Order: sequence, then structure tokens, then C-alpha cells
Amino acid sequence: MPHANERFVGTPKCTANVTSNHKAGDAATSVTVHVTATCTGVVYDMVGAENIATNLLKAESEHDTGGGYALAGKVVTTVTQEIANNNGAVVFVKTQGVWVAQIDDARKAQLASLITGKTQNQASTALLEQSDVAKVDSITVSSGNTLPTNARQITIVVQNVPGLQGLQGTPTTNAGVGTATPTNTLTSPVVKPSPNVTPGK
Repeated sequence: MPHANERFVGTPKCTANVTSNHKAGDAATSVTVHVTATCTGVVYDMVGAENIATNLLKAESEHDTGGGYALAGKVVTTVTQEIANNNGAVVFVKTQGVWVAQIDDARKAQLASLITGKTQNQASTALLEQSDVAKVDSITVSSGNTLPTNARQITIVVQNVPGLQGLQGTPTTNAGVGTATPTNTLTSPVVKPSPNVTPGK
């Protein structure tokens, strides 16, 4: 029997051996029959395979993004194919995750400087041209038609981005939207799609 973390590849092959203390046609008041079955199969460590695939995805995502992104939620793994051969098992694992840009106070200050003196439309366009901004929820100007020329009067509020499970319908909690005077600018960090990693391919 496989252990709790192991899984069969395909169906185990079983052979039966039947023995009895009498042959067919013998006269007997009782017959004792012994049946033994020997089954063989290939198993693999499913948890281990998923952990390897998850670590490969994290390493590849770090390489592809160049840093500055963090995993939102958890990596989701799915075994897509299992093949048994003379050397054991080959397992294909699909891994997915969402990496989100990390916008710190220094980056918020840069974004604020980028949009000083601009109209709402101009500011929105300028923000969306940034690689770490996926969308602009809203821009509110307290007075006039343009944002202040002093970047310190502009507040950037970053919204949380759900992980992959959250994007598929799992409830998530968003950061509250703060207020600022005279201008409140709301932006969201970019959702960085992560590549799939298929070990053994």
C-alpha cells in the first residue's frame, strides 16, 4: 500500500495464485482453497513533486521579473500527466501563481512626482504607462482641474491584489481607501502573470 503522500501511476498489475487441498473431481466433505494476489505498481511522492514544481516556478518568476514582485496568495499546482516507465515515474505538474509589484513609499513618491500639474486624464495615462501599475481606480482633485505641482500634496493609495485563488472567486480583503488633502490618487499594483513550469518536459 502506498504511503499517505504517495500516489499510484495508473492501475497496479495483480496476479492471483489459487491452491486447494483437493483436485477437481475428488470426493471430499470439505475443500480448503487458498487465494493469494500479488500486485505491483509504480508510485511517486505527490507532495514532493508539487513542492519541486512550486520551487521551480518561484525561481523562474524571480528570474523573469527581476525582483520587486511578491507572490500573492499561494501557488496552485495540478498534476496533468503521469507516466510509468522502467526508471519509475515521470510526472507533469502545472503550476500557477500571481506575482504583484511591491510599491513602497519611495516608489509612491516617484509616481506622485510623475503626475504633478497634470489633469486627471493626463495623470491616469502617465500612471498606466508604468510597468508596475495595472490600473488606476480613480483620481480625485479637490479643487481646480489639475493636480498640485507639489508632489507632497499627492497621496498614492495602493490596493491589494488577490492571489490566483482570489481571482478565481475566493473572497479576498482589499486595503481600505484613505483620504488626503488636497488630492487623493488611487492606483493598483500590476498583476504579474507567472509562467507555467512543467518539470521533465
